[in-house]
Amino acid sequence: MSSGDTVDIERRLTELEALCRPPTSDGPATDRIQGVCDAIVEILATGDAVAAVYLYDERGDVLYRRAGSPHRETWDATVSLERTATPVWQAFVERDPVFVADLLPRPAGLVQNPDHARGTVAPIGSHGIVLAGTTETERPTRLSHAFTRLVGTTAGTVLDRIDDERRVDDCKRQLETSTAASERLVATNALHHDVGRTIRTAWTRADLEARVCERIVTDERYAFARIAEIDEVTEQVCDRVQAGIEKGYLEGLKSDADTLVDDGEPMATTIRTLETHTVSHLLGDDTGERWRRDAITRGYRSAIGVPLVFRERCYGGLVVYSDRAAAFDGMDEEVFFELGAEVAHAINALEAKTALVSRGGVELEFRVRDQEFQFLEWTRETGCTFEFETVVSRPDGSIHGFFTIDGAPAETILELASRSPAVTETHLVTERDGKQLFECTFTEDSVVAQLLEYGVVPRSISTSKAAARLVVALPESTSVRLFVDVFSRLYPDSELIRRQDHEYVARTPYGFLAELECKLTAKQLEALETAFVSGYFEVPRDTTGADVAAILDISQPTFNNHLRLAQRKLLSMVFSERAFRGT
Repeated sequence: MSSGDTVDIERRLTELEALCRPPTSDGPATDRIQGVCDAIVEILATGDAVAAVYLYDERGDVLYRRAGSPHRETWDATVSLERTATPVWQAFVERDPVFVADLLPRPAGLVQNPDHARGTVAPIGSHGIVLAGTTETERPTRLSHAFTRLVGTTAGTVLDRIDDERRVDDCKRQLETSTAASERLVATNALHHDVGRTIRTAWTRADLEARVCERIVTDERYAFARIAEIDEVTEQVCDRVQAGIEKGYLEGLKSDADTLVDDGEPMATTIRTLETHTVSHLLGDDTGERWRRDAITRGYRSAIGVPLVFRERCYGGLVVYSDRAAAFDGMDEEVFFELGAEVAHAINALEAKTALVSRGGVELEFRVRDQEFQFLEWTRETGCTFEFETVVSRPDGSIHGFFTIDGAPAETILELASRSPAVTETHLVTERDGKQLFECTFTEDSVVAQLLEYGVVPRSISTSKAAARLVVALPESTSVRLFVDVFSRLYPDSELIRRQDHEYVARTPYGFLAELECKLTAKQLEALETAFVSGYFEVPRDTTGADVAAILDISQPTFNNHLRLAQRKLLSMVFSERAFRGT
């Protein structure tokens, strides 16, 4: 900068004022910072003057050149901060402008008298430094030195403002992201809550599955939901229920399961692998498979499949499609996997419940000699006889049961029961005809729970020192061969000694007991069944109302209320049916 050029100073003051104005566009912060650096050089490097801007690079702990006058080929690309007491150190670290004898290739030679200096090194706030001066012609004037310091101060303020705006923008983005995540979480919790309510109120598996799929597609994030299973005979994927925008999509999926697995189809893959299978970008992935092309044609852009598994038993899979790409993140995968497990648990409970009221199918009788067969060890240890009475499904899903013992003290049986993995909460209810009636809760490890898990009802279990005798009823939907294979693996020293097919004529389209169960609440049905099994209706009574209330862990007035309402509904069904038949 030549001395005495006050007109030029005034012009550059105008340019400096323009630098301080807010930017006219909201470009990336990096571009805006570069624009400020270029403007600084343009303001300072006029005539024979040279200028450069170095900004601090935190990762390298150096000052990195961001802009320079045409002499930039001779400017150092970086300036180290390792040495102290240098012009760069004093200007940047101590925030103190200095005069130097040389500018190129880096500022050097501290000068106290500005009249003897070739240039000025001024801090740009905490962002870096600006260098300006001359190399060969006249030395800069004091006014030029002052202007360089003013430019540095002004540029620091501008860069501070850009940083503030960047932080505000980051906060806005984080707020938007957090708001979107919060909204997703609220929607996901609502979905989880509604599915949980469906699980608690559904009476049949078909009703449960249909309502789950229908609830899923009420969320605008999801376009289509389906539940299916693989047929054990045909190896085809068979859809059970679906809801949402299907538009013939399932027609293109009629292929054997192994082929669909090879093609990465979500339903077959998740059932075969028993793992979550997510397809985030249907458009971006290989679209050679027909199922993928059909999905894209119908507007699907991503999908997630989760297995319906409970205690290593698979009830099929649930697949949800979205019209948005990457609609399922890690949180969604966890939520849907958990949802699939809850649905599978509910299906298992419903099948066990259905089995308990089933009226048809096949009756099988086994002779079991395995030492591990539960209750047989009680007989061999005490010489008693064990007789299974019945089970009652509780509202919480647990299996409450009764059994009788003949030939052993109650204290001995209670001690054996306390050590048994098959039962908990065992109590003596009453003595009847020389036998003792006990009530208990059958655990997940009990043979009773294992049978019910496969939809098989234990009709009778009795033990002698030689062997146990087990009679079970299979519903028509259960494969006899598959069940016998499963039971033989559980108890290798067992044999099937009798098979008998039964045909029942239902009194109503759904059976009298099923109709009764629909009319009674779960607590009313539990109170009625428990009272009947425990001898409350015997003459004289084996148990009192207080005894049954204690078994149910409720107050006696509550038990009396449940029982009275249950009896009223039962009698209304009986007498209404008689009136209908004219008998």
